[in-house]
Amino acid sequence: MKTEEVIERFLQYHASDSPSTLKTFKSILKSYAVFLDEKGYSEFVLTREIVVSYLEEKRAKLKQKSLFLHYQVLTLLGKFCWRKLKLISADDYEDLKDLSRKYKPNVINRRKALSRKDLHRLEEYLKNKVKDPTQFLVFALGTYAGLRVEEMVNLRVDHIFLNTDDRPNYILVKGKGAGKGKKEREVVILPELKGVLVSYLHYRASFPGSEKNDFLLLSERGKKLSVRTIQHWVRTWGLSLNIEGLTPHVLRHTFAAELRRRGVNEYDIQQLLGHASISTTANYGHVPAKEIHERVKSRWY
Repeated sequence: MKTEEVIERFLQYHASDSPSTLKTFKSILKSYAVFLDEKGYSEFVLTREIVVSYLEEKRAKLKQKSLFLHYQVLTLLGKFCWRKLKLISADDYEDLKDLSRKYKPNVINRRKALSRKDLHRLEEYLKNKVKDPTQFLVFALGTYAGLRVEEMVNLRVDHIFLNTDDRPNYILVKGKGAGKGKKEREVVILPELKGVLVSYLHYRASFPGSEKNDFLLLSERGKKLSVRTIQHWVRTWGLSLNIEGLTPHVLRHTFAAELRRRGVNEYDIQQLLGHASISTTANYGHVPAKEIHERVKSRWY
C-alpha cells in the first residue's frame, strides 16, 4: 500500500479529533513520508529499525519533547496499521512500543494533578476574586467531570440531563469517547457540579441571543467560547495563584486523582474520562453508565 494512502486512511479514522491534533498528525506524518521517499521506499513501511533511523535523523533538529511526540504519532500509526489495516503484526507494534523508554523525556508534564490545598485555593479564588460564573463552570467541568477543553466548548445545553428520575444526573459528552468504536460517553454530575450548572444556566439566559445558541459555554456577547479563551483563563489562574503548570488538562488529572483517593475502581474512572484499556475492559465486559454513576456517587459522598 502506498504511504499516502495509509496516512489518508489514518487521518480519516481520527477525523473526530481536535483540529490541533489533526494538524500535528499531518505535519509529522508528512515528514515521515518524505523520509521514506528519500530512502527509496515506494511502498509504506513501518518497522522498529526504520522508525529509529527516522528519529535519530530528527534528533539534531528537535528538542526531546518534540522528538517524543514524533515517536508517539508513529506508534499510534503503527497501532492503526496493526489493528485496522493488518499491514504490520502485533509483534511489530510491540517493538515500536518498546522504544518509549529510549525517546521519552525525563519530564513531560511538570504537574499531573492539583493537591487538595491548591484545589481549595483555586476554588476560593474563582468564587471570591474572579466572580465569573462562566469561568467557574469551566473549573467545575474540568475538576468535577474530567472534561477535555475541546469537549467543554462543544457541550450543548441539551447534553445536560438534570433532575432525572430513574438514574443519577449526567452529561452526554460527544466527540472523543472510550475507544474509537464509541464516539460519546455519559459523565455523572456530582453534587459540586450540579449547583454550578444550575446557577450558570440562569446566568446564561441573560446573554444576548442565548436562546438561539445551543452551545452551553458562551461569552457575555452570546458567542461560543473558544479553546484558546479557556486555556488563557486557566493559565491566568495559575499565574495569579503561583500554581506552576496549571492547564485545563491538569484539572482533568485532578478529577481522576480525586476519584482514586475515594476508592473508585480503575474501570469506572476510565469510562468517565473517555479512555479505553482493552485489558481492563475485558475483565468487566460492558457495564451500563447508570451502574457506573451509582457506584461513583456512593464513593463520592
